[in-house]
Amino acid sequence: MPAIPEVKDATTYKPEYSWNYEVGTHLTLWEGKLWADLAAFYMDTRDQQLSQFIGSGLGRTTINAGKSNSYGAEASLRASLTKRTKSERKLRIYVRHLYRLYYK
Repeated sequence: MPAIPEVKDATTYKPEYSWNYEVGTHLTLWEGKLWADLAAFYMDTRDQQLSQFIGSGLGRTTINAGKSNSYGAEASLRASLTKRTKSERKLRIYVRHLYRLYYK
């Protein structure tokens, strides 16, 4: 049977820090009949806190990931097809999400 970790060791982890960047625009075209929203984002996280099962399988503990980052884009279109009807479409693209784990 695997050894159960000490409570202090199982509950000690570093704070999580992240830098988040986002750029976007809102466009109104064709005399207000078409609206477009575009955005792109990037997140760089250090010491991200993750939940992990302990070796015995009888619980979980919080650990720090070495580094993680995520980036992607979103687009939204709305159109006024006639005076009474409107159409809306949204597209979300998450290009990448990566964890690089290491244990100290």
